[in-house]
Amino acid sequence: MKSKKGLNQIPKLHLACSKDTLTPAMCCVYISNGIATATNAHIMIQMHLKEESTLTDEDVKLLNGKMIHYSMWSQMVNADLLKVEEDGVLLTKGALKYKVYFDNLAIKPLPFDTIKKDLIEKGISDINQICLNANLMKIAQDVLKSDNLKINFYGEGKKGIIAYQYKSRKAYAIIMPCMVEKETYDLSIF
Repeated sequence: MKSKKGLNQIPKLHLACSKDTLTPAMCCVYISNGIATATNAHIMIQMHLKEESTLTDEDVKLLNGKMIHYSMWSQMVNADLLKVEEDGVLLTKGALKYKVYFDNLAIKPLPFDTIKKDLIEKGISDINQICLNANLMKIAQDVLKSDNLKINFYGEGKKGIIAYQYKSRKAYAIIMPCMVEKETYDLSIF
């Protein structure tokens, strides 16, 4: 089946993937049980494809268990139409029609469930200072398609933040903080 809405209706998860070929699992978007996950070790984004894309139920079923390289995912994002098949995806961009094939490499997915479990068990902690890479926040904003992100801090010792779409929790990003020394600021100079 073809996805119905066309251009740019697939989330831009490739933006959260690593480009480092030494970690091939992080160069891919992994789909499991209808949830797509992408990470570069500094940000991890998960989304329910049925709710956050124009992929059909059949498309999502055929993608289940696949590790899709970020360059292929980018082509899917930019396609006008796509059709998922057992061995790859048929893409249409304007008058151009072509097929990209799934890799059959034995890349083992990262333990995303363990990462989430650790996050839930550690809970939300009170912190007064954190440093975030603004580029990672921009990636979260672009992928989650939200001008406003709800932010929760988590983990002992300021391990990171969870950024949600403001009015929905169907997709989220986990963003790791930058390492910084604790500082105090003299606001009297303003």
